[in-house]
Amino acid sequence: MADHYSQTLSLDIGSRDDLSSALECLQTIVESNQRSTLPRNLRIRSKAYNETGARQHEDTLVWVLFSGTYLGDRQWGCWPLVSLTVEDLLFEIPVTALSLILQQTRNTLVSLHLCNVYLQGDHGEALAEAIKDHPILEKIFLKDLELTFTGLCDQEGFRDFIRFLSTCPQLTSVSLDIRIPRGQRLESFCVALEELWSFSSSLKHLSVQQPFHVLKGIRQVVHNIRRRRPPSWLEVNRYGQSFLRTQRTIHTIINSLATNSTLESLSLAVWRHNLLSFAEALKHNRTLRRLELHLEEQNLRGVPEMPPCVAMSFAKALKDNDTLEYLVIHGDESVLTANKVLQLNLAINRAGRKRLLNGMASYQEWIETIIANRDKLDIVFFFLAVNPAVLLVPLQRIPRRRSLLKLKY
Repeated sequence: MADHYSQTLSLDIGSRDDLSSALECLQTIVESNQRSTLPRNLRIRSKAYNETGARQHEDTLVWVLFSGTYLGDRQWGCWPLVSLTVEDLLFEIPVTALSLILQQTRNTLVSLHLCNVYLQGDHGEALAEAIKDHPILEKIFLKDLELTFTGLCDQEGFRDFIRFLSTCPQLTSVSLDIRIPRGQRLESFCVALEELWSFSSSLKHLSVQQPFHVLKGIRQVVHNIRRRRPPSWLEVNRYGQSFLRTQRTIHTIINSLATNSTLESLSLAVWRHNLLSFAEALKHNRTLRRLELHLEEQNLRGVPEMPPCVAMSFAKALKDNDTLEYLVIHGDESVLTANKVLQLNLAINRAGRKRLLNGMASYQEWIETIIANRDKLDIVFFFLAVNPAVLLVPLQRIPRRRSLLKLKY
C-alpha cells in the first residue's frame, strides 16, 4: 500500500486488511484540504482472481469510490488526478460515476486505463458527453472491457463514445479491446472507429483488436462444415455480415494509411488476405514506425498461417520506406525472420536511415551511426555505399607533410 502523500496511490484489494488500509487512505484524502498532498496517480486493482473471499472487499471499495459517499462531486473536482487505472474488478462500475470522474478532472486527467472491468448502467450518453472535447486527455486504454449496460451498447450511445475520442485535441494513444455483442453494436463500433481514424488530427498510437467471439464463431462454422455438420442459414448470415463489416473497416484504414501523417504505431487484428494490401500501403507511408498485425485465420494445426510471399512483399515495400522500424505479424513468424532482405531493411531504418538521408545530417552523425553499428557489417556497408565521402573527410583534414599514414597491423 503506497503512502497517500506519494505521487502514486495503489489500492490492491484482496483481503480485509487491504480494504482497511485503502479506506484509511481514502479517508485521509477526503479530509485533506491541501491539493499538494494528494496523489496524482490512482491505481485500483483487485486480487479477486487469485484470492478467495476478495469479492466482498472489492464491492465495498467500489461503493466507497464511486457511490459519492466518500468522493462526491466536490471531492473529485478538488483532486488533481492525472492518471486513473482500474484493473481486474469483478464488481460493476456505475457509468454515472465514471462520467463524473471525467467531468470533474477535465483540467488534470491525462491517462485513463480500464482493464478487465465491467461498466453497468443506462447512461451511456453521459459518458460519451464526458469524453467529448476533453482538453488534455492524451491516453485511453480499454482492454477486456465488458459492456453490460444498455445505454452505451445501443447504436448511438456506443458509437458516440468512440467517435467523440476524435474531438480530444491532445489524444495521442488509443487502445480498444472491447467485447462487443454482434449485430448493430458491431456496426456502431466499426462506424465509430472509421470516424476516429478519419477525423483525429493528433492520433499517434492506435491498437484495435477485433471482437474475437465473432471470429471464433466463424471458425466454428468452418469446423462444423469440415465435420459435415452444416450450420443454419441464419448462423452463416450473422457471422458473414460481421466479417464483411469488419473487412470494410480494415480496408478504410489501409486505404488512408498511405497518406496518414500522424500515426506512428498501429496494432490491428486482420485476416491473411489483408497483408499484401498493408505492404502496398507502406510504400507511401512516411510516419509509421511500428506495425503489429494479428492474424485471425488458423490452419489445420491451429496456428495462424502466413504465406512466404508476404515477407517478400514487405521487403520490397521497405526499399521505398525509411520509417518503419518494427514489423510484427503474429502467426508463422519464421517466414519473416527467414527473409534477410526484410530484416536488413528494418535494421537499417532502426539505425537511422531516415535521419541520415534527409540531407541535413552532419558528418558527426554519420560517424556516430557507423561506429554504433560497427558489429553489423551489412548496415555499415549500406551507409558507406550511400555516402562514401564520409571516409574522405578525415583524409582531407590531414596536413600534406603528414599525408603518409603508418598503418598498424
